[in-house]
Amino acid sequence: MARIATPFELAMLVCELCGLYAIQPGGEIVQREVPLTSIGQIVEFLANLGGIPGAPALRRAASAAFELSASPQESKLAARVAWDRARGGYAIPILGMNESLEVRRISRRLDEAHVRRPDVILRLPGPGGPGIGLEYNGSDHLSEGRQQQDALRANELLAYNFKPYAIWKDQYQSTSYMDGLMDRVIRSELGLPRHRPSARRAAVELARREALLAELNAIDGLRWGASASHPTVIRAREAIEEAHERPLDQ
Repeated sequence: MARIATPFELAMLVCELCGLYAIQPGGEIVQREVPLTSIGQIVEFLANLGGIPGAPALRRAASAAFELSASPQESKLAARVAWDRARGGYAIPILGMNESLEVRRISRRLDEAHVRRPDVILRLPGPGGPGIGLEYNGSDHLSEGRQQQDALRANELLAYNFKPYAIWKDQYQSTSYMDGLMDRVIRSELGLPRHRPSARRAAVELARREALLAELNAIDGLRWGASASHPTVIRAREAIEEAHERPLDQ
């Protein structure tokens, strides 16, 4: 797979192998109790292989992947958040995914603790401020009773001094919305320096973010090497070149 998959496809494959989900041949997603492997085990495996074809590509993919993701969309969200600007990300470090936080139930038994697992953890509660996390809400969150469950989950995390920012599918697909949330709100919340690129660099980075979104959308976890030839990906990559070539006064 490492010899034919694109770098982004391979990174998403590592996320799946090290995550809590599996993509079935028909495209269905099933959940796992525990990952099949870990990034550390993959790196150790590669260290014992020597210079066989595909090993360098898999090593780079392992360094870009995330553990304990619970769905392909969570993996893709994490990539957009944490990957560097050159790859189209926001360069915001991720502390973990679906890590267990022991919170208090909001009920009559306030002393009863149980576990919540935010999709993406950016900071835990502490002296630096409240915990910060991201929750990806797909169409399944619109099902009957699910929104009430989500509200209870969010309230319990808020009571734990953890702020979960919910990202719905339409918001995820909007680069302008994600730019505002990530570069203005989240960076400020985390105390990270404000990102202030030049006009030329800002145009190139925007094109890269659009290209990353297009390629991640084209990855289905079943076909290898296919996403790079998708028409939307080709157009998005062309837009990067056009942004590089655009005169400074435009």
